[in-house]
Amino acid sequence: MAEHDRKTIAVTVAFFTNAIAEEEGKVLPKHAWTQGDAYLQKNTLHGIKGTKSKFNSLLELTKAIDDVLIDGEIVLHTTGNMKKYFEQ
Repeated sequence: MAEHDRKTIAVTVAFFTNAIAEEEGKVLPKHAWTQGDAYLQKNTLHGIKGTKSKFNSLLELTKAIDDVLIDGEIVLHTTGNMKKYFEQ
């Protein structure tokens, strides 16, 4: 793992692709369901063990990301334009 990659905290989103293609065991390229898993990637430099959360629609995706960040005890700091939403 590159030094820069070790310094980042990564959340990965995986969309399910099972049972979309008409033929058993095949995939339909570039097609996926609107459900899947959000993963907080393990990172020993940050002491992150890794966790996952399922989502059943795109509307639940941000909640799944929020869940893995909370489970991993990740603290986010605001930058740039986000600061306008918070009291100083």
